[in-house]
Amino acid sequence: MGKTRMTAVDLRAAVSELSQKLVGQRLQNIYDINPKMYLLKFSGKGDQKEYVVIEVGSRIHTTTFSFEKPKVPSSFTLKIRKHIRQWRLDSLRQLGCDRVVEFNFGSGEKTIRLIIEFYAKGNLIMTDHEYTILGLVRTHTTEDAKYAVRATYPTTDIQLFRPMTRERMEEAFKAVEEGEGNVSLNFIGFLLHSKKTPKDADSPACCAWRVPGERVRG
Repeated sequence: MGKTRMTAVDLRAAVSELSQKLVGQRLQNIYDINPKMYLLKFSGKGDQKEYVVIEVGSRIHTTTFSFEKPKVPSSFTLKIRKHIRQWRLDSLRQLGCDRVVEFNFGSGEKTIRLIIEFYAKGNLIMTDHEYTILGLVRTHTTEDAKYAVRATYPTTDIQLFRPMTRERMEEAFKAVEEGEGNVSLNFIGFLLHSKKTPKDADSPACCAWRVPGERVRG
């Protein structure tokens, strides 16, 4: 059975590839293919075109497939068009090591962000420069935050990269010895015998590594 969801490592690779192709291009249009799938059309110099398919909660990638587009766009799609159609993509990034991708259009106080979540049921959220939500696919409330128009998108809940330290390694070994951790012994061994410098720890592998007590999204 094939993979149905992108992992944090998959997203890191996808963001790197998409950034090279899309940053500096203009969002020519956006279409809702169905309630969870969106197609972004970017235009560059000359006849250069890039199409990006986003399935909230599952995947993001460029495509050459010709999707059938609805005759009447959803109200959320119309809102996105109103705010950022023909705007230039300033940056594209993965938030921390989480399964969240952020498109940034414009700069400073005029920045508009499209945030796509690829965990649980997923979401597509548009915010202003202060992360105030302007529109979203799915309104809901969790123990820690409210996802609704005019609420603030909870960037403090993002799983950030934590540099590898001696203390974290000792925590990992202790967790494995006590049978509490889900840490790979092979991976710990690799780290111990590796000659990599601390800056090399900022990698997909290290981002995916956790010790007990660290929060993991569903």
